[in-house]
Amino acid sequence: MVSGGMSCVKYLLFAFNLVFVIFGILLLYSGFKTIAKIDDYHLVLEDAPHNVAIALVVVGFAIFAVAFLGCCGAIKENSCMLTSFSSIILVILLIELIGAGLIFAFKSKLRTAAEKGIDEAIKKYNTVENGSDINIILDDIQKNMKCCGAANYTDWLENKNVTADHYPDSCCENKTAVVVLNTTPAPSLLNPTPMTCTAQFIHKDGCIGKLEDEIRSSVALLGGIAIAVAVIQLLGIIFACSLSRSIKKEYEVV
Repeated sequence: MVSGGMSCVKYLLFAFNLVFVIFGILLLYSGFKTIAKIDDYHLVLEDAPHNVAIALVVVGFAIFAVAFLGCCGAIKENSCMLTSFSSIILVILLIELIGAGLIFAFKSKLRTAAEKGIDEAIKKYNTVENGSDINIILDDIQKNMKCCGAANYTDWLENKNVTADHYPDSCCENKTAVVVLNTTPAPSLLNPTPMTCTAQFIHKDGCIGKLEDEIRSSVALLGGIAIAVAVIQLLGIIFACSLSRSIKKEYEVV
């Protein structure tokens, strides 16, 4: 049994693994949250990469599982388990570095994916092709984020059912500002979404910037948690290697 300073390292390593469990859970939560955010708007953000969130969810599961190995190795003072723990954590750390690179790439692709997706959704709004699903998602984005169009509300003029006199109700800042107009929706759409919002009361901000900021906040949370986990992992590797060497020396003495 280790003694002195190594005994302290043993319990520190056990404590670090408990922290691994907590960070693993946080990493899983953040990854699933980002995936859910992209999936909520899948018809608008169909080109947005899921790689970052999925990779970090996998890492979260791995951290959670490996933490158990580290706890057992520390408490039982098993050199083989501690060596395995250090090796696996090192591999996970390398995967996290790759994930950090994907996060950077994801940020650069996000605006392009959002711009393309919203532009296409506007053109399909109140039309036969996937119209109802597009309506629900696009209305949800505009209502919740208080925005209209991609860059701004004039993007709606790309839709054949929209004129400069009226826009979808979800574009309006205040529902009481909506006025009833005689509009003619696409004849093949059974339940068209009303488009009675006038430019006077419309949301002036476009949805691209707001949608980009919302998803980036989730990505930033992922990145912050990953960095914190990486620092703890490095300390865990150092402690595990030190404890393993100490255990081996004691066995050699015996």
